Amino acid sequence: MNLILDIQSIATFLLSTVAISLISTGVHMCTRDSFILAKPRAAYQTLFDRIFGVKTSEILSKPITECLICQSSFWSIILFWIFGIKFVYLPFLILSVCGLNTIITAKIKDILQ
Repeated sequence: MNLILDIQSIATFLLSTVAISLISTGVHMCTRDSFILAKPRAAYQTLFDRIFGVKTSEILSKPITECLICQSSFWSIILFWIFGIKFVYLPFLILSVCGLNTIITAKIKDILQ
């Protein structure tokens, strides 16, 4: 396994980190109550509760829409296939997105209240 980083891999990794973080921030903000994707969020939560049992949506919603920091792993795994990042970088991608989402959360904490 060749772990030597080239410029293209680093650029892809950094751009993917920023893109995934911005996508998860957008999903998080748009699915809040009274925002544009609040109704679809409520629909999938109802679906999860019907399929898996009552209150399952509370557990599954955090990594999908509710918690910006928790979304790091879910959206990194989903979008890592789209961007074609090597599997060996996935743990670093998740941690990088988590770190960037933590910074974003600290910056927008007043909006989230």
